Amino acid sequence: MSDLISTRRLSGRTMVFYAIGQKAEGIQSAAFHTFLLFYYQQVIGVSGTLTGIALAVALLMDAVTDPIAGSLSDRARSRFGRRHPFIVTSTLPLSIAFILLFNPPAALSETGNFFWLLGFAILVRVSLTFYQIPHLALGAELTDSVVRRTSLYNVAALARMGGEGFVPLVAYLLFFPTTEQFNPGTLNADGYFAFSIFFAIWMITVILTSALGTASEIPHLKQVPHNPGKNWYSGYSEIVHALSNRSFRTLFSFIFAFGLITSVTGVVSPFMAFHFWGLKTEQLALIVILAAPAVLPTVLLVPWLARRFDKRDILIGSTAWMLVVTSWAVTLRLLDVDFFPDNDSPWIFYIILANTAAYAMSLPVFLAAGDAMMADISDEIDAATGHRREGVLFAARAFTSKATGSLGLLVGGILLDVIRFPEQARVGEVPHDTVWQLGFIAGPGTSLLLLLSLVLLAGYPLTRERYQEIQQLLRDRD
Repeated sequence: MSDLISTRRLSGRTMVFYAIGQKAEGIQSAAFHTFLLFYYQQVIGVSGTLTGIALAVALLMDAVTDPIAGSLSDRARSRFGRRHPFIVTSTLPLSIAFILLFNPPAALSETGNFFWLLGFAILVRVSLTFYQIPHLALGAELTDSVVRRTSLYNVAALARMGGEGFVPLVAYLLFFPTTEQFNPGTLNADGYFAFSIFFAIWMITVILTSALGTASEIPHLKQVPHNPGKNWYSGYSEIVHALSNRSFRTLFSFIFAFGLITSVTGVVSPFMAFHFWGLKTEQLALIVILAAPAVLPTVLLVPWLARRFDKRDILIGSTAWMLVVTSWAVTLRLLDVDFFPDNDSPWIFYIILANTAAYAMSLPVFLAAGDAMMADISDEIDAATGHRREGVLFAARAFTSKATGSLGLLVGGILLDVIRFPEQARVGEVPHDTVWQLGFIAGPGTSLLLLLSLVLLAGYPLTRERYQEIQQLLRDRD
């Protein structure tokens, strides 16, 4: 079966430099989902509900700007291409806002801290949007090969996961070690200043490296004629128009459900690690180190899967696998089965390590399949309408995941208050009933919802055969 190789082959060097840029998204994601809510709720003393509201509003504002960023980058015209100017100029506001976010003035009240969190979380997310959306759209332009495109997004997913894993690894070892005074170590307020400086610099570095490394592709990327009839807000109407496409509508719905569920899980994950499983920050860092090699086989696995299966089936399979590995151990602990070890057993560390490695292996497969499907839909819309809409489609993807993510953060923050999770909670001091309720949220509660979300993918119509027909139509037209 034809691989649909484009007239200009994408080099491995370009793939690597493109992928490096995804580390920035991974760093921001890990900092927000693992540390930010914990920092404001546990260390600063803002209630879980207020923290969840602030992060939800920030995500919602970010989601509102996604179509704007996508539409603007789709229609931009410059000697540096459509995407690169947005990628480069995002770095300064992103880094400054990130540092200030983790360093609120000491004299602020709870209300003041709420508005500080709200304002700078919005600035971080909007700044990242004007990098992330053009960068994702750039990936769709680099190649139209079925296998090469999936491989590109796989390498990018690995880089993003590397960024996500890099944050807790460095943070737990360097900035938040477990001490007699601070257990868990993330209760240490002084560590967050160095944490914010370090990772702000890393985000700048990977973004600029990616921009410079892919600059040689600018002359070969598609340009669009200037269209004075379009406005900066036209991305919203273009998203509504895109929803008339069945493939996009189906994937859009799945991302909506998946984003909501995983966001709630992400909110409670640090609480689970410390209070449900009794792990220390050093153990979590060691888990990151030992689980990291599990992603390496996906470099070969993803192209192999892409040659043999439709992307929809790959996405369904990887999602089902993630559901199992994230829920089985929690469920057995909640059921209090006799053979499952207690937290004082060394087997707990190995169980969490195995689950983390299994999840790490499936996540890049999931991300690569989903992003490649979105790029395929862009080609389908191009064949039907004659317009390139990579930026708008990836903006819609980001819009959906962030909008549902904002709801998930809000729900997660409220749930922490509902189960009366205490502030400044030391390991071993949280009531048993509260810990059990926390485990139910993170385990069977969200897993059942994730299982239902898989039903949404069953009707995805863009098969491999249909995509080949689309590519032939585009070649005949050109």
